[in-house]
Amino acid sequence: MGRFGTYQSLGIKPLIEGFGLYMMQQNISNRERKLAAEHVGYQMKFLMDMTKEIEQARSMSHILCSHIANVKYLIAKIQGQNQEAVSL
Repeated sequence: MGRFGTYQSLGIKPLIEGFGLYMMQQNISNRERKLAAEHVGYQMKFLMDMTKEIEQARSMSHILCSHIANVKYLIAKIQGQNQEAVSL
């Protein structure tokens, strides 16, 4: 068992259906409904912003890996030139 116990992913559809059922309850005030909808909106915005940034993170990771490979190549090339100069 992990840190959070057993976890089962519900998916988006059951979550939205559950939220809709919660919002349809008669004993919930309009203020509570608005607050709940606002909180869900903030969470959805956060998730959308995260998905937008995933592509940027992948692109930055690719650029960083390419840069590291180029630096390793240049270091090896300089070391090879230094060894040639010493042997002459």
